[in-house]
Amino acid sequence: MDVNYRNVNNGVDTILPTGKMLTLGLQHVLVMYAGAVTVPLIVGGALNLSTEEIALLISADLLCCGIVSFLQAFGIGSWLGIRLPVMMGISYAGIAPMIAIGLMPDMGLPGLYGAIISAGVIGVLIVPLVIKLLWLFPPLVTGTTLTSLGTGLFSVAIIWAGGGYGVEDFGAPLYLGSAGLVVLVTLLVARWGRGFLSSLSILIGLAAGLLLTIALGEVSFTGVARR
Repeated sequence: MDVNYRNVNNGVDTILPTGKMLTLGLQHVLVMYAGAVTVPLIVGGALNLSTEEIALLISADLLCCGIVSFLQAFGIGSWLGIRLPVMMGISYAGIAPMIAIGLMPDMGLPGLYGAIISAGVIGVLIVPLVIKLLWLFPPLVTGTTLTSLGTGLFSVAIIWAGGGYGVEDFGAPLYLGSAGLVVLVTLLVARWGRGFLSSLSILIGLAAGLLLTIALGEVSFTGVARR
């Protein structure tokens, strides 16, 4: 039986109360934040950048993610934006090229910035071509692709669960235990939570992990303290 997926709503257009919208939005931002910050940390570490330079990369990253998220959610006219409540993050596919460009003696950060801007311009220019090829990407193809991307990111999750890139005590019980608590709480809330509570499983899991690490004295706000 043929299904017209364009007419399937499944509650997507339902407008929730303001409190629930803000809470789910916060959860969405926090989930995106971890992935968005990871790439600048990896690239900055590989290029031996200073703390201030890495902080600049993270700030630029989050600013661009925010701007593009607004453009995608609200759109401009009839030619820009998917008009869906999504948070735009950053792709891990560009990590290797960015590091390679940044390590070139005659390129460095200016060359890296130029390459990123050029890639963005090219991406915008080929949008009309991609739109004409959308018929090649039915739900089966896009669903399989998203599943493959998610599976491919398991390695990143495992590395962060072990303590992150380049840590000397990778796989320490503290790191694995904290990550395990987050996963356990998330799964329990998702399975046994009722109604709106089950939708907040990720946010509650992150909060549980944060409270644990604060109690163990592993959280420091020195780097963000006002000077």
